[in-house]
Formats: sequence, structure tokens, C-alpha cells
Amino acid sequence: MQSTRLILYLIVVSVLCGFVCAEDWSVQFFPKDAECFMGRSVQVNVTINSTENSVSDFVFISEFSKLAEVGRIISTENQSELQLDIDCHLLGMSEIYVDYGGVKLNNTLKVIIMKEMKFLDQMFSVTVALVITFLYINFGAALDFDVLKDILKKPVGPSIGFLCQYGLMPLLGFVLGYLIFPNEVHFRLGLFFISVAPGGGTSNIFTVILDGNINLSIAMTTISNIAALGMMPFWIFTLGAIIFEDFHFEVPYATVAIFCCGMVIPLCIGMAIQKYLPVVSKFLVRILKPVSIILMLWMTIIGIWSELEIFPLFTWKIMFAGMGLPWTAYLISWCVAKIFKQSNRDALTIALEAGIQNIVIAIFLLRFTLPQPYQDLAILIPGCITLMGPLPLLILLVVKKCVSAFQKEEKDEKYAVIPQNIKAKELEIVLIKSVRS
Repeated sequence: MQSTRLILYLIVVSVLCGFVCAEDWSVQFFPKDAECFMGRSVQVNVTINSTENSVSDFVFISEFSKLAEVGRIISTENQSELQLDIDCHLLGMSEIYVDYGGVKLNNTLKVIIMKEMKFLDQMFSVTVALVITFLYINFGAALDFDVLKDILKKPVGPSIGFLCQYGLMPLLGFVLGYLIFPNEVHFRLGLFFISVAPGGGTSNIFTVILDGNINLSIAMTTISNIAALGMMPFWIFTLGAIIFEDFHFEVPYATVAIFCCGMVIPLCIGMAIQKYLPVVSKFLVRILKPVSIILMLWMTIIGIWSELEIFPLFTWKIMFAGMGLPWTAYLISWCVAKIFKQSNRDALTIALEAGIQNIVIAIFLLRFTLPQPYQDLAILIPGCITLMGPLPLLILLVVKKCVSAFQKEEKDEKYAVIPQNIKAKELEIVLIKSVRS
């Protein structure tokens, strides 16, 4: 009993001594918040006012040493001042605090680590814009107006796609965000903004590659991009307000409108080429599929290369979100389309339209909504979806190619056997006739 009291007494005394010591010194950082790019260092001035202790007795500790850590500590002529070199490694935010004998001072330095926009990142953005413009011109040239009229007369497919796009996807993004990122609001925002974005041009590319209904795909993409002017604000101010009541942001209507016009204008140019330059239109239709495959591979390679430095931040949660949202959307949308008795070709097209969003619009919304470094962190979600979303589609493409090659081989063998059988029967007849003679 006495030993227990002695231990408690020593603990109380040590804590009180710690408070007394803490009152004898104070720390000030200049600037109070430091910003730095990944892979670089930032210098911070520190003033330590201590009555009894030497400056060298204090220890500077980073809250997340993987993101940022204290490098060199440089002494100055003033014994109470130091210069710290903060080495920034990974995207995010950390805090530097001062420790003396196990006592932590409340005054800390906030370090914000950002991703520097390099030439490769700018080239990727420009490439994506040019590629989508070129592809939409081709899609317009390949568009069958008679088939499009029939689709609009009986808009079952576009209606199913619209319900999946702006009914299923926002709810799915909302629920998955809370399940995967309960304490990381910026990641939830990244996932939610992807789910409310309109259909992207990549869905048209995969529709062509996977032999879907290109006319239905273009009709659904056009409808979803026009409807985005109303549907995106609706979901952002309803479910989005529930997620981000601590954030104050405005919907960039002008940005959404520019993107919608940016997708409709090249489509109209392609339609004009089809009407007034039929020879050029036929050429564009002929190269549409191989060029789509080449451009898709090019965008994937450039995108991966430009994001190599932030790959260490791709945690299992981010990877799971990158797979969970598009893959679940593919499956549910395809099942909904089959329930409404759509053909396999149209069901595949509806699934692609619902599961593939305009990543660029989501990224722009995040950049206009969140401060650093949260905007760069939230953009990890669209980046991961860009990489993980196409995987089942590429697997499906390989399977289709293998099945097609196998069926072609069987067909060739079948027709190759028939002449041999005929020759055998002819030989048998000749032998019979020779024996009789």
C-alpha cells in the first residue's frame, strides 16, 4: 500500500515539475505554417526563450516522419535562435513540435507538403484534352443518324443509363465513402465528386473496343453531360452538404458548362464532316478502333508516369475505393439493364456509361473546393480510379479476343476437314470401281 502511494506521489511530482519546466521556456516558429513541395526542403526560424536550459537540450520531432522530418539544425549568433531544415518527402501534412524531457509544448509548426506541377503533368492534361477532342470528332463522323433517331424514339437504354448515372452512382459514392474513409473527409469528397460527374469520353473508347453500341454510348454521354448542369449541383448541395458541413464551397457552373460545350462541339464537327465530307468520314470510321486503342494506351502510360512519385501514398483503402466504385457500378448497371430486357450489347454500353465518369471535371471541382494539401490528397482517388477502373474491361477485351480467335480456329478446322472427307469418299469410289473392273 505504501509503495503504491509512493509511486503515485512520484508521478504527481514529475508531472508538476514538467509543468513548472514548461513555464520556464517557450518556442516560436517563423513562419507559423510552412509549405513545401515533395522532395524538397524548407527553412524555418525558431526562437526558444528559456531561463535555465540550453537550446541544444531541446529536441524537434515530426508527427509523421514519413511525410516530413527535421534535417539540419543550424545555430545562429543569437543563442536563443535556430534555423531548421525541414525535409519534405510525401504529400500530406505533418506537425513539428519541441520536446524537452518528455514535455511537449503546444506551440507547433504545421508543414504542408504539396505536389509540384511538372511538365509531364501539364503534358498529360493537354494530351487528354486533345485526345478527347479528336475522338469526339471521330465519334461524330461514325454516328448513324437513323439508329440515333430510333434510340431517341424509344429511349429505354438512355433512360436506364441516366438512372444509373445520376441515381445509383451518387448513392454508391456516398455510402462507399463513409465505409472506406470514415475519418478522412477529403478522400470522401474525392470519391463523391467522381460519383456525381457525368460520363467521360473513355466510355466511348471502350464501347468501340468492346463492340458495344456506339450510337447509344454517344447519346448517353451527351445527355449525361447536359444534365450535369443541374444534377451535379443537386447532389453536391444535398448529400455533399451532409459530408462537408465544415467546408464552404461554390459549384463552378462555368467550368461544368465549358466542359459540356467542349464535348459537344467536336461531336458536331464530326457530324458536319459526315454530312459534307463523306470520304473523310469513311476514313475516320475506318481508323476509329485502332486509333482508340493506341490513344488509350498512350494516356495510361503518361498518366502512370506522371504520378509515379505519389504511388507510395496509394494505401489499401485508396486502392479499394479505386476498384469498388467503378467495378460495382459496372455490375449493378449491367444487371439493371438485363432486368429491363436489354441486349447484351446495350447492357454492356449502359454499364460502361454508368461506371466511367469524366475524371477531369471531378479533378477541377476538387481543385476549386479544397485547400492544400487536401486537394492533392483528394485527387489521389480520381487517379486511382483511372488506373483501377479499366482493369476488368481490359480483361474482358482479352477474353473476347481469345474466344474470337478460338472460334475462328474451330471454324477453319471445320471447313478444312470437309475437303478431306470428300477426297476420301472419291478415293473409295475409285477403289470400288477398280475392284469391280
